[in-house]
Amino acid sequence: MSFGDIISHIFHEDTPHAQGSKFEKLVKKIVQIARDLPHTFDEVYLWSEFNGKFQLKQGDFGIDIMAKSGDEWVAIQCKAYQKDTLELEDLKNFLGCQTLQSSDGTQHFPIVQHYLFHTCKTISKNVQKALLQCQNAQSEPAIAYGFYEISELGIDWGSCKNGDIDSLRTSGKKQLRPHQKEALEKIHSHFIEQGNARGKVIMACGTGKSLLAIRTIDSLVDSGEIALFLAPSLALIDQMIKEFRKESISPSYKLFAVCSDSKVGAEKGSEDLNAQELSLAPTTDPNMLAHAINAIISTGGGGAMRIA
Repeated sequence: MSFGDIISHIFHEDTPHAQGSKFEKLVKKIVQIARDLPHTFDEVYLWSEFNGKFQLKQGDFGIDIMAKSGDEWVAIQCKAYQKDTLELEDLKNFLGCQTLQSSDGTQHFPIVQHYLFHTCKTISKNVQKALLQCQNAQSEPAIAYGFYEISELGIDWGSCKNGDIDSLRTSGKKQLRPHQKEALEKIHSHFIEQGNARGKVIMACGTGKSLLAIRTIDSLVDSGEIALFLAPSLALIDQMIKEFRKESISPSYKLFAVCSDSKVGAEKGSEDLNAQELSLAPTTDPNMLAHAINAIISTGGGGAMRIA
């Protein structure tokens, strides 16, 4: 079974409301198990579950799921539509909601990021602009996961037996092939045993350089240290971000995307991505980067990886 098969099964439900409810349950499961998302979640609630537990004093603003990562909350909207393009009018007021409050006023739930999960193949330019403009001093730009993005979230869709969403599992991480293991051993020897400060690994196309880079970072970058990965295009940056989230075996890490040229991908006819199309919002703000990285180091958190 593929992700497309699961979506087709959802659209066999009798009413749009039933389809939407089934898709929300699917997204809740995805958020609980996916390794490729910017956050790892401790608690995930459908809106009815969240509102029932915390008794909010305002409406849901189109929020279908609330997910907690540490002390931070992410709001998630789910859209199950049988059309190709998601439009801005489909989102209601979802992107404008920045905080929630319990009915007695004792609990506040600041929203640090918005996720949008939908079944369309593309999103309109107005939706792209709205996602980027959702950012403020307390939150990151919103991220959209459409049909293709969801299908690549490192989930074993075949584990969904007879439409049972609860049976979904993540796919296993890739194992190094013999030549990659040999290369990793030589990298360790070159830097750790021989104490060299610089080195070069040369491998042919299709031999697994990206996975080797991830395993090298996993094994050489200690807690609180930084790895800098340089790429010549935004498309390659986006590919590496997704691969690192999917394949890293590090217990914890923080990713930062730094785009050195705001015009990259913006020229007419360019085949590169636009900065706003990255799966991780890029920044060139040195104060933000310094503050975030210092916070990781001071708390003894996992390694930070800057992808530029």
